[in-house]
Amino acid sequence: MSSTDSGSSMRQSLDEDTLGAYREFSEYARGELDVSHEYVHPIAGLIDDEEVRDLLMFMAEIYDHTRHEDLPRRFWETTFARHAIKKYVTHSSTEAVMRGDVHRLGALVGIPSYKSDISGLNAINQLVDWLVHSEQCKLIYMAALMGRGKTDLAVTFLQLIEDHYRRVRRSVGSEIEVPVPEFAANFAVDPDPDDVEVREINTWPDLNEWAESGSSDLVRWFIFDEASTELTAQSGANAQDVAETMGPFVKKMRKQGINMIVIGHDKGDVHPAIRSMADFVDKTGLKTASFYAGIKKREPTGHIMDVSGIPPTSWDFDTDDMATWSWGDEDEVESFDPDEVDNKIEEEIREFRDQRIASLYHQTDLTYADLQNAFDIGSGTVKTALDKYGDRFTASSRAAEGATAD
Repeated sequence: MSSTDSGSSMRQSLDEDTLGAYREFSEYARGELDVSHEYVHPIAGLIDDEEVRDLLMFMAEIYDHTRHEDLPRRFWETTFARHAIKKYVTHSSTEAVMRGDVHRLGALVGIPSYKSDISGLNAINQLVDWLVHSEQCKLIYMAALMGRGKTDLAVTFLQLIEDHYRRVRRSVGSEIEVPVPEFAANFAVDPDPDDVEVREINTWPDLNEWAESGSSDLVRWFIFDEASTELTAQSGANAQDVAETMGPFVKKMRKQGINMIVIGHDKGDVHPAIRSMADFVDKTGLKTASFYAGIKKREPTGHIMDVSGIPPTSWDFDTDDMATWSWGDEDEVESFDPDEVDNKIEEEIREFRDQRIASLYHQTDLTYADLQNAFDIGSGTVKTALDKYGDRFTASSRAAEGATAD
């Protein structure tokens, strides 16, 4: 290859890399990338007029959606903002076309997809089966580094569950009564279609009130984001709240049709009362995740499955919205003996654990040894759990293996 060809190829590669950076920045500014989005407004790079930019950003920063119940949550979603952006971006893009400014046009377009991607279909089927059919009541602990898409995956779970039950209702018509799932989270979620609601619940009294209104005949899911702060055992006050409320609440979940997703960061940042009862989901990448029966000493145990090609949710949630939580009246928190509080929930934990052992044994490929390791128990405890709750599940071919293990 001549030096001329080499230089031309290098310039072309450099241009493609530069254009790619513009495209990716456009996705970041609009909050479409699965990373923390807090440093720029979504109009970054789109409007030439500095005065217009300054005015729109000022309005966005003083905007308060609580002033009226019909206001959108974000200024950029208001009719005024949409019209203003469309007008001035049209001017900018027209000038970019006339100048042949491909970098500006790349920033306007972002990162397009020109082909249908069905790589996630198998992952979706696996997830739906695990979410809907594996247990009567699921408690899921999900953890990973920031930017791995934990919240997006949790919202995807809700979307898949809603779609599953909608399809079932459409198939059976009015002949069979099919539940309509109820959803809630401690951050704002805007579902699609419009007839689905995700209630925003930010306090323990409100969560408890919502729970009390249900029954075991219902399908209900709650996402608890930023649990590393509020469901931790590191703070004495929080540890007491978690042990005295969330522990018994897990037992109540089964009676009131509630499933819960708890989102943390480092595989050990939530209270043991939660970790010891939960399935564990390790978000290994933006489109991949590994599922386990539990987590012990900060390490996942009892591998169930791996999924890849997970598509992002099409439901909207504000990536800038930091999930909040309040336990109620902070003045009522008193000193306590951790051992005494843990003893109060020991029975609830044991019952929930034994039911999970039975469901996992009959509905996955986990062996006696896998379950012993995952739950840090002996073979006798596994047998006791299966004897007590095994008849709730279809044993099929697992009966022979159980007899041999005994």
